Amino acid sequence: MPEMQPLGTPWYTDMNATKRQPAETTLLDLMRIRTAAHFSQIHPDTIRRWIREGRIPAYGRPGTYRVNLKDLLPLVGSQRA
Repeated sequence: MPEMQPLGTPWYTDMNATKRQPAETTLLDLMRIRTAAHFSQIHPDTIRRWIREGRIPAYGRPGTYRVNLKDLLPLVGSQRA
């Protein structure tokens, strides 16, 4: 059984990426992928792909990912520009 990551720790690890300190993320800042997709008006599969690619951090464990809308909105803006 996979070990559960503590809240505020991105689930992915990329050895080639520059190390970033996780932002001060509280449980109130996090939302399910479906909810974040609704608010940002993009497809949930797009958010899942961005998580796999390491473009946005995801919190929790597989199947129960949560994202911070603050991490998502800059990517949404760049996609629509």
